[in-house]
Amino acid sequence: MRGPATRKIWKPNLHKKKVTIEGRTQTLYFCTKCWRRVREQVKKAAQSKPPKAAEKSVEPEKTPKAAVI
Repeated sequence: MRGPATRKIWKPNLHKKKVTIEGRTQTLYFCTKCWRRVREQVKKAAQSKPPKAAEKSVEPEKTPKAAVI
């Protein structure tokens, strides 16, 4: 029995993922191992940040204008 005619070529297992970087959504390709690492880092960062208090925007009260007769 003969061996394979060509040598085995190993290719990365790439996945297309949408990632938000500095407020912009970009489509990037990650190998499976890299994607797992990035996903875990994002989870850890989300858990370590305390939730932000809801910021209330205070608008000045609008005074009604005098009616012109």
